Amino acid sequence: MGAIRKTETVTFRMEASALKTIQQAAALKGKTMTAFVTEVAQAAAEQALMERTRLTLSDEVFDEIDALLAEPASVNDGLKRLMRRTREWLD
Repeated sequence: MGAIRKTETVTFRMEASALKTIQQAAALKGKTMTAFVTEVAQAAAEQALMERTRLTLSDEVFDEIDALLAEPASVNDGLKRLMRRTREWLD
């Protein structure tokens, strides 16, 4: 498998002290600045996205929701209207 070609460039400004800290950390890890900053930024981005997209429930809450979903749906006026609507996302 060949190396992945990196084609994107990111430019930003930072305080000298932040740059020095990052350079020291990259050196300690044996990585280039680019590799270190990319790795850390991507990990932080993935964590931020996971916090907004992942839902963690206690066992009790999960069991309650699971039980509710196992029950047959009750038909009401709102459900009837919803089912009559055109579903543009279906062929």
